[in-house]
Amino acid sequence: MNRKLLIALCVLQACTYTSDTLAHTSGNSYEVSKEGYFIDIGYTPEVLVAGTLVRFDFSAERENSVSDDEYFTDLWVRIVSSEDIIFAGNIYKPEYGQAGMSMLLSEVGTYEMFVRFQDAGEEVVQTSFIFEVIAADDSSEEDSRNITVLMWLIAMALGVVVCIHAYQYICVWRK
Repeated sequence: MNRKLLIALCVLQACTYTSDTLAHTSGNSYEVSKEGYFIDIGYTPEVLVAGTLVRFDFSAERENSVSDDEYFTDLWVRIVSSEDIIFAGNIYKPEYGQAGMSMLLSEVGTYEMFVRFQDAGEEVVQTSFIFEVIAADDSSEEDSRNITVLMWLIAMALGVVVCIHAYQYICVWRK
């Protein structure tokens, strides 16, 4: 195999590995068992700061099930502050991956999220939880970005080291 091609593939793999790793290293989740279902609503970043993008992921699985099947096709979400309805609408579960949404919460305060998991429009299970959005602190936001970049660089370096060792092993094996 061409050496340059192998190195390019290793670097590409390292980048892919890094992005998958970082997707699960931060964030928080609301988890509850209700009506025979385990509900998990994950959100990133871990601390919700006004004016920053928030990602919510939704999951509902049967408790004590041996499979990871999710028993819903869509969900209805409503987010309210003490003053207004911020969002209300349907979210469809994709064929692959998790159902989710991204949004910008611009105001500091207490919010309530109501989620109803549905199967073809019929209610499966529902829940709600309260979360806080805090004011932006420039220093903590910059520290968070620096940590994320550092984690990305470390994971990338580890991926490159693994690829180099794999390449050396393949060269020895071929001899």
